[in-house]
Amino acid sequence: MKKKALITFTALTCIMAILLSTTGASALEVSWSIGVPYEYGFKESFYNELFYTLKDGSVETKINEMSSQFTFIVNITAIDNVTQRLDYDLISIPSINYNTGIAYSMASYLSAVPSPAAFLSTFLQWDFLHNETVLAGFDVMLYSRFFLEPNWTVFNDHYKSLLNTSSILDSFVNPYNGSKIEAITLGELLAASNSYSIMGVENDLEAAKAKLTPTNRGFSFSIDLAGTLKYNYFNGTDILFIPAFKALFSSSFQYSAEGVLEFFRYSFEFGINYPEVSQLSSQDYHYQLGGIPSESSSLPSLFVVPAALATILLIVVVRKEKKKV
Repeated sequence: MKKKALITFTALTCIMAILLSTTGASALEVSWSIGVPYEYGFKESFYNELFYTLKDGSVETKINEMSSQFTFIVNITAIDNVTQRLDYDLISIPSINYNTGIAYSMASYLSAVPSPAAFLSTFLQWDFLHNETVLAGFDVMLYSRFFLEPNWTVFNDHYKSLLNTSSILDSFVNPYNGSKIEAITLGELLAASNSYSIMGVENDLEAAKAKLTPTNRGFSFSIDLAGTLKYNYFNGTDILFIPAFKALFSSSFQYSAEGVLEFFRYSFEFGINYPEVSQLSSQDYHYQLGGIPSESSSLPSLFVVPAALATILLIVVVRKEKKKV
C-alpha cells in the first residue's frame, strides 16, 4: 500500500500550537489569568478497513478500529506582556504533567500561515502514461494555539487575503520542458472538487469571505476531492494513477472573544480501489474547552493518554513532507 493511504492513528494529531517568537507592533491587552485552569476534552476515533482479493477470487477483510477520549487541563503559570509569550502546564487526568511556553501574539501566529498552501497540503505528480499533472496527495491542516492575542480584525483580514484563487498550492518543473512549470492554484483546486465549504458556506468563495468580519473568531475549510485525488500504482509495466472513490477532508477551530481556544476539529474519509486491495478509512478528532461527554475508550488509558497528550504538546508546525505516494 502507499504511504499516503496508510494513515496511522496518531500521525495526524500534533497540530495544536506553533512555537514562534515574532511580536506584534500594536499588541492588545490580554485578560487571561495565571493559575486559572482551562479544562479540555479530547476525543479521537479511527477506522480502517482493507479488502484483499485472493487468488481464488474470494475477498478477505481486515478491520482496524480504535478510539480514545480523555480530559486535560491547561494552566497558565507566567505571562510576559513585553515579549508576548506565556508559560503553561499541560496536565492530563490522571497523572501526566508537562510545562511549556508559546508566543501568543497574532503576528507570530499569522506568520505561520503566510499562504493557503500552509494549511492545504497539496502534492502534484506527473502522469507519464497520459502526460498530464495529477493531484496525488492532499490534506487540510489548520493551525491553532491554546491562547491567541484577540486582534480579530487583523485575523480576519489575513484569512480573507489567503482566499485568493491565484495562490499556488504546489508546483514542479515539467519533466519534458524545463521552462514550463506545472502548478495548481486555490481556484483550480476548488473548481476540480465535487464540493467545498469555507466558513460554513457551500461552493461560494465570495460569500465565504463575507463571513470574515471583525466579529468572527475562527476558520473552517472542508472539501470533497473524490475522483480528483489519485494515488499511483505500479502494475508491473506502468505507473497508473487510481482515483479515490472517497476523499473528504475537513478542519475547523474557534476562539472565545478573549482569545482562548474553544475547539479544534479535524476529520477525513478516504477510499480507494487498487487491483488487489481496497481501502476505506476515516478519522475524526477534536479538542473542546469545558470537556466532552465521557465515553468508554477501546484502548487502555495508560497507553492512550501519554501518547495523545505528547502529540498535543509537540509545539510545532506540521508540514507534510511531499513524498511520493
